[in-house]
Amino acid sequence: MDTVCEYSLADVRADVVDGAIRISALAHGPKDSSVWVRAWLSNQSRTLSETALDPVDAGTSVVVDVPIPTGLDPDDAYAAYIRIESAPLETRQVVAIPIDFSSLRLFRK
Repeated sequence: MDTVCEYSLADVRADVVDGAIRISALAHGPKDSSVWVRAWLSNQSRTLSETALDPVDAGTSVVVDVPIPTGLDPDDAYAAYIRIESAPLETRQVVAIPIDFSSLRLFRK
């Protein structure tokens, strides 16, 4: 019996690469199914940028680059999110990753 029958994300990781948050994960789903993956960067009040991938086969490792906007406020808290969907906008799981930009020169002056 297949123990991974639900839609889920595993091995989620986020890094800052070339002006973007690069989020990687393994996208699980039922055998022979497609999954949709979206990722975004938010502060406490709104989404700052978002990227959606074309559908991929369940069991695929995905990499999503979410652009980092300029002029970030150093007083805000930031998080990157990745979600897996069973169909477009049919969310099955969301993973949040706190992002610390304090060592980068991204803040407005």
